Amino acid sequence: MFVEKPDDYSLACPPDNGPRPDWVWFSQSKPVPQRLASALKPRLCRIVSAANPAEYLLHARQNPTPHGEILVIDGSEGQADMIQLWLRHLRRDERTSAAPILVWSHSGRMTEFDTQQEFFRLSPDGIIGRRGWKGSPDWIDRVESVLNFRMKRQFHIDVHLDMASRAEALERTAAWILGCADLVPWMKSRRSKLRQAIFELGQNAIEWGNNADPAKLVHIRLRSDERCLHLSVTDQGKGFNPQHLPHAAAEEDPIRHLEVREQLGLREGGFGLLITRGLVDRMAYNATGNAVRVTLRHNDIAEGQPPLA
Repeated sequence: MFVEKPDDYSLACPPDNGPRPDWVWFSQSKPVPQRLASALKPRLCRIVSAANPAEYLLHARQNPTPHGEILVIDGSEGQADMIQLWLRHLRRDERTSAAPILVWSHSGRMTEFDTQQEFFRLSPDGIIGRRGWKGSPDWIDRVESVLNFRMKRQFHIDVHLDMASRAEALERTAAWILGCADLVPWMKSRRSKLRQAIFELGQNAIEWGNNADPAKLVHIRLRSDERCLHLSVTDQGKGFNPQHLPHAAAEEDPIRHLEVREQLGLREGGFGLLITRGLVDRMAYNATGNAVRVTLRHNDIAEGQPPLA
């Protein structure tokens, strides 16, 4: 069964009755599964050899599909390396960076993330194909509505990933995310601000949220359209009250917290959140306090226009 809600827009944007997007099946050797072909009727699913991502992306750039593509990666044999290879290529290419990407998996899940061996792992928009799966009547329309929304809003990127709670993982992850952000033309002048925000929020999630437990994950989502870019960082901790942080710098008195940190035996610092607020246009936490979202807006977009949902 399709993972509930491929993203925030799955139920908000019913598909229109216009031309349908292309569906593409990526596999090293297998044909389109009969269950998927039956669910897609009368739509067709084009087959692409999964041996060479660069070749496919070159073809995609030279032969754009006017109504977009929905991509399905064959994960029926748990080929984690192959899935990650394709996700990393697809999410870093301008033609497919915001395309809905699904993984076909008989188990209904991805292989386990080895946080000791991997720095980060990309997530698809959904997983389909578990044993006994027939496809609910509306899941195809839901996925196509996501693509339709992203195309109308001119999405540049929409990336989900899980990161191990290790300092070296943050270094590698930040570098990869910034490569995705390079696909957003108007972000060029604000790249350094995004980089610092990733490091500040990522380090807080690792150190304070997950208590530097390498087995715990930090979930990061980056998405952008022509109006703004959102970076969301979520840890697996219990959360906190962002209004009560005596050990962190406050705008009204940015050095008072240093005495508190000394009493608690904490290292010097505590300026991360204050610095981050000064870098971005908006910063907000969820009610639990274990997820934060920051927004950078396109400077040429007039105020008052609706932000990215």
